[in-house]
Amino acid sequence: MMTRHLITAAVLLASAGGESLWAQFPPQALPGRLDSAPTPVTELPAPQSPDLYPSPPRPSDWILGTQPDCCGPIGGHGPIEFELYTRSGISLPVSGQLLAHAITPGWFIQGGGRSLFFNPQRDAAWVADLSLSNICNNGPRPNLTFVMLNPPHLFNVRNLNRTIVNFAGGREWWLVGNPYVGGFAWRLGCDIGGGWGSANLHMNQVLPISRNVFTRRSDVIGNIMLDLHTDVEVPFGSARLFSGFRSEWTYTWSDVILGQRCDIQEVNLLLTLGLRY
Repeated sequence: MMTRHLITAAVLLASAGGESLWAQFPPQALPGRLDSAPTPVTELPAPQSPDLYPSPPRPSDWILGTQPDCCGPIGGHGPIEFELYTRSGISLPVSGQLLAHAITPGWFIQGGGRSLFFNPQRDAAWVADLSLSNICNNGPRPNLTFVMLNPPHLFNVRNLNRTIVNFAGGREWWLVGNPYVGGFAWRLGCDIGGGWGSANLHMNQVLPISRNVFTRRSDVIGNIMLDLHTDVEVPFGSARLFSGFRSEWTYTWSDVILGQRCDIQEVNLLLTLGLRY
């Protein structure tokens, strides 16, 4: 009987000790408990897969013309564009000293570039122009002679060739069409500027006759220029082709003949062909 009471007391003590042991630990800390709450897991975003097939290199959208206005307005104003052009035509001496009367109408050729600074409405632009021109005039007028000293000789003009670097500024107005919308456009403009270059004068000796019947003189020259011009333009891919007519007045200072005033006033009538982009 005593033994039964001892066994019962031992079982009760063991049961009370187990409950106190469970009370010391939170349920989730005991791996054996089935009713423990799972620890929440934060899901990480899946890493982006690298592009295994990159696109091949190609010209930019600006070069292809799909986004010609990629950079937007410059300085809060309209865009800036560039033109390349060539001009050719006739140069007519209209006034001046001796040399202007001794030469005949000549051939004028010019090539250069222009920067156009558009207004926000894109219907007008200020222009900066840099170019190189060459003018060649013949002088088959043997009755127009002049004297050169040391020693005294009588000469007439064989030909006059001038090469000039020109700087100019001006304004363009689009009267019909738009310089940025596809289709025909017509513009009117004016320039003012000047140039610096060289002149080569070839002369025939008239009297006295000697073995040296040909001579040449060179000089540094300068000029000023005023012009009016008009052009029409059409789209050409992402650029625009333009062509037109230019009327230009120039005054050139020269003393290529020592002791003689050789200034020349000319009117140049020119055809223009160019590309703007």
